[in-house]
Amino acid sequence: KLIPKPKGEAGRPGSGGYSLQEVLAWSEKTYETVVVSTRLIMPKKKHLDLSKSYSKQDKKLVKEICEEVRKEYRILDDYKNYWPVHDMLKLHL
Repeated sequence: KLIPKPKGEAGRPGSGGYSLQEVLAWSEKTYETVVVSTRLIMPKKKHLDLSKSYSKQDKKLVKEICEEVRKEYRILDDYKNYWPVHDMLKLHL
């Protein structure tokens, strides 16, 4: 069974949200590696507009980035719709 996304928004633990790193409970090295890879893939390969928020991005490009990160980090196969990558993008944009 896939792990569902928690309620609330990442990065807002005091406002009904959660800390992404705490919820994932990955090692610090794994977490940092996936975050850095996501940030590198984002502007370099998929041409997201970094001046726009996550909600204003092309959904097809977001999906492609999520797929590309998932290919590198199979741990993401455990998460419904690769929600950790979506959250990482939201936190960065």
